[in-house]
Amino acid sequence: MLVLLSRDNTPRLTAGDLDSAKKRWEENRLPSYDLTIHKESDTLGAENFKTEVREGKAQRLFMNGAEIQPSDSYSVSGLFAVIAQELEILRAPEPGQPKGALLKARFHDHLGLPVVFKRI
Repeated sequence: MLVLLSRDNTPRLTAGDLDSAKKRWEENRLPSYDLTIHKESDTLGAENFKTEVREGKAQRLFMNGAEIQPSDSYSVSGLFAVIAQELEILRAPEPGQPKGALLKARFHDHLGLPVVFKRI
């Protein structure tokens, strides 16, 4: 039998961490960028998204290599909105939402953009 243990060093997310990261993004925002997002969930498995953002708006979006309708939800600003919503749900859970979720995040030191976000 083989047992592997690993320790997750991703810090717990606080509202202050999110506010600080958003402020750094506002100060250092890139108007145009390509963003790759790897998303995993227990129910859907792994999904990979690639967003092409130009002048602050999502122009093209790919899911697992197939082009789909662009959505600003997959821009940095959209990710901040999703993370803020998760924090709000944690404070006041909606009916049907699991209680006691743990939110963890790491943000880019200079740009503030989300590098890792986990809802456990």
